[in-house]
Amino acid sequence: MQASAPITPGTLIHNRYRLVGATGQSSSGQTYLARDLKQFNELCVLKEFIPELSESTTLELLQQFFHQEVAVLYKLDHPQIPRFRPLIAQGQRFYWVRAYIEGKSLGVLLDERKAQGQKFSEAEVIQLMAQVLPVLGYLHSQGIIHRNLSLDSIIIRQQDALPVLINFGLVRELAAHLHLHAIDPAMVRGHWGYAPPEQLQFGQSYPNSDLYSLAVSAIALLTGNRPQDLYNQNSQEIAWETSTTPVSPTLARLLERLVDPDPQKRFASAEQVFRTLEPLLTTLPAPAPATELTPDNPSDQPTDLQPAPQGRLISKKRPPQKANGDPRASLAMVAGLALLVAVVAWRVISSLRPNLLPVTTPPTQTSPVPQVSAPVAQAPGSRATPNSGTSDNQEALRDRRRKLGIDFQYFTVLVDDTFYSKNPQLRNQKLGSAAEQTRLRSQWNQIASELMDRLETLKPETRRKLGSYRRANYDQWLAQLGEPGAKSSQALDSLADQRFYQLFPALKGKTINPRTYGQIWYALAEEQVSNVKTRSPVQ
Repeated sequence: MQASAPITPGTLIHNRYRLVGATGQSSSGQTYLARDLKQFNELCVLKEFIPELSESTTLELLQQFFHQEVAVLYKLDHPQIPRFRPLIAQGQRFYWVRAYIEGKSLGVLLDERKAQGQKFSEAEVIQLMAQVLPVLGYLHSQGIIHRNLSLDSIIIRQQDALPVLINFGLVRELAAHLHLHAIDPAMVRGHWGYAPPEQLQFGQSYPNSDLYSLAVSAIALLTGNRPQDLYNQNSQEIAWETSTTPVSPTLARLLERLVDPDPQKRFASAEQVFRTLEPLLTTLPAPAPATELTPDNPSDQPTDLQPAPQGRLISKKRPPQKANGDPRASLAMVAGLALLVAVVAWRVISSLRPNLLPVTTPPTQTSPVPQVSAPVAQAPGSRATPNSGTSDNQEALRDRRRKLGIDFQYFTVLVDDTFYSKNPQLRNQKLGSAAEQTRLRSQWNQIASELMDRLETLKPETRRKLGSYRRANYDQWLAQLGEPGAKSSQALDSLADQRFYQLFPALKGKTINPRTYGQIWYALAEEQVSNVKTRSPVQ
């Protein structure tokens, strides 16, 4: 797709946003600065997407699904994260809106320092890390991985010199997956040099994946070199200590551990990193007076999007000090900003769709593998454990299945299918001792409980239909979407795939049994069609 011509300044978007001007074209699309006429003429940033598909119904599907997937970003409430607003549509273009941040990116600040033959000091880098860690801790506590942290996605805000995080990886991944814009596939998994190996190679990310990116950014500031200039191809590590003025052993060890290629060897959370960094904070010298980051034209210049006059990173405020001799006082202050331990990883969005076979006959009405006695369902909040297998637990599973409205025969086949995929050696074999039967029943119960956790996310009306979906249902949905007679719908399939692989990432690239997991795919597809038919206008 060729880059589109910038829209003329003064154009009104969505009857609300008056464009001030374009700020430049990037690999992921055009970006504009605008004023929000319904919000006191506040400045905001509009990221433009031009979908590859142009049918009106398809565009509605894409917009609806985008809203569903980024809803978690709308709920973020942190002073160092810009406010996000819903994706809007005008003509055949989409615009992703966020609050404008007046300031300069670390990338711009580093370039300015280098032009003067300078780099960032150890004190500045320590303070920066201490200011970013609470933000990452907050994100991770919300189950969000930034996935795109770099010098260009951290803005030093003019008004208080605090770092603000922008350009979340989730938005770029969705834009690529939904074909909202022609984005280089190599860029979807993260910024090369800043993104850790597990993210670039396997599409996996964890809270300490963001910590890796923060450490790389810190190293770039200390050395004055971008990551690609420090990467050792032979060792596949970042070789940096010889490229900078010697730093304290504590900081050196901290950074080395954070950029370890093996995520298991890094710190697990932002809180752990701060605990290690805290002793260094109390030794920082008082910062020199900071030059204000004043734009040439405060009303119009997008200083968080393009270079601005030079300024200092360090705030006028002193770093946190120990209070009343309490060695944990500064940690408590940061912990109060929701610097929590997080273990939820945001999985990369797959562009694969299931190899779904058409459903032409109803599923059989008995379990094809009756060797395992199959208690069905579990009460809310009473998760089965590997040691469970009692009749009480079986009754709880049954009660939960009934409450969720899941068909007994369908669910039994689904759990059996999953159980024997994990234990293929047990197919058509008699079970062993009573102890072995109890162990396997407990495993069956555990699988049943985990599946119900996922099925509980479906709408009640589609959950009740599991086991009865046919290809004829899919054809009806295509007709409702204005595609009668088509064999498939790229938009609908993409949206259903997205939900399906979020629920069952282990099934990527595998052929899906139409009697079991294929039913769930159909249910998700029907929900997407329903969302388009019933959704209310945005804003």
